[in-house]
Amino acid sequence: MAGIHLVTGHDYEQLGSFLAHFPDERQGQDFWLDRLRYWWDSNPAFSDSTPRGWMANDEDKIVGFIANIPTALKVADQELMAYNASSWRVLPEFRSNSLGLMFKLLQASSKSVLFDATASGEIVPIIRGLGFAPLSELSDTRSVAITGLDKIASLKLKLGPLPAGLLRTVVSPFNRIAPLGLRRLKPVSGLDVKSLNHADEGFDQLWERTKNQYHATNVRTAKVINWYCFGSSIRRKELFACYRGTQLLGYMVCIDHKTAQTRPLECVDLWVDSNDLEVARALLSEAAAYATRNRCGYLSVAHINSFTKQICDKLGMLSRSGRETNEFFKAPKTLAQSVVRPDSYFVRAQGDYGL
Repeated sequence: MAGIHLVTGHDYEQLGSFLAHFPDERQGQDFWLDRLRYWWDSNPAFSDSTPRGWMANDEDKIVGFIANIPTALKVADQELMAYNASSWRVLPEFRSNSLGLMFKLLQASSKSVLFDATASGEIVPIIRGLGFAPLSELSDTRSVAITGLDKIASLKLKLGPLPAGLLRTVVSPFNRIAPLGLRRLKPVSGLDVKSLNHADEGFDQLWERTKNQYHATNVRTAKVINWYCFGSSIRRKELFACYRGTQLLGYMVCIDHKTAQTRPLECVDLWVDSNDLEVARALLSEAAAYATRNRCGYLSVAHINSFTKQICDKLGMLSRSGRETNEFFKAPKTLAQSVVRPDSYFVRAQGDYGL
């Protein structure tokens, strides 16, 4: 039986090597070192008293790991630190240590909320057996607007390695009708949407105006948004902000899945003052324009709650059943009731998704 130890700041090199050489892992050690520093060192929710995670060690060798990524959560008038499970990995010959690692995380988070947003198929029964509950009933559906018909056609029709230029020529006559729903995603008068690489004090002002729109949700200060979107040099997000004059009215965070075959642009957070449909429409218009310019296959918006579904329906986007998202949480009874309230708001940026 391997021993279980708390991860410290001195363990990054060895831990990065373990993760990079884990069976079937495609990312190298530099990727994982960037990720570890992002999770903890640059994270505004992290402090010296926050557990980074736990390692299972066989003598001086790491044989297992589970990460905790802290995030700031607003519940009613209280702000607390949420725990987010990630990268639960144990070498096959030491699988008997797996639950020991999870129990450490469960114990540490017993008075708060613990999210597991990326549980893989074989892990889901274990997660459910440990008392985790689904985070959302709507997140397995989404709306899409096709912005790169050649990419979709190549995948769906299994055309093989046709020259990209030829395929674009073949589908170009259909471009006027391919972006389904996007004809209504045109610029909105009086609103200006910008693509940003930094969230300024306007985001703090927006948060102060809007933080009580929902009973429970992620904290969205400028510091948090800058960390989530730009804290990693490897996994930067796209940030679209909507203004009337100089006042920020809302924003959208997207992940551009550049290495995926169809290169989807995925909305992971949409935050709008007073659920303003026109602001949401302006943001989606700019995201669609980005997707078209950068030849993303499609724009995807998860039905995070009834508001996001309403927006997508009104804009005429295509509703699709998504893959099972396997988003779960665990919390004491009173906190759990807050998480599942209809007036709470949790997004695809929840948990460790995209981190």
